[in-house]
Amino acid sequence: MTEEQKKNVNTGLISLEIVARFNQIDIDMHSIVRNYGIQTADISPNEIMRIAQDNGFKVKKKNLLINLM
Repeated sequence: MTEEQKKNVNTGLISLEIVARFNQIDIDMHSIVRNYGIQTADISPNEIMRIAQDNGFKVKKKNLLINLM
């Protein structure tokens, strides 16, 4: 993997693809990038939620508080 490819990796899309496979939903990260015109690795959580919803997921946003001990 080249340095340019490493910069364009989107962990949100990778996570969505993994969850989709687990739920037997056919999602391909490369086709999502092409279909939604994604240019950078910086995708907002709202955009990932929209992509997930477009692909058959039920989506809900929750705010979680993390307490560090």
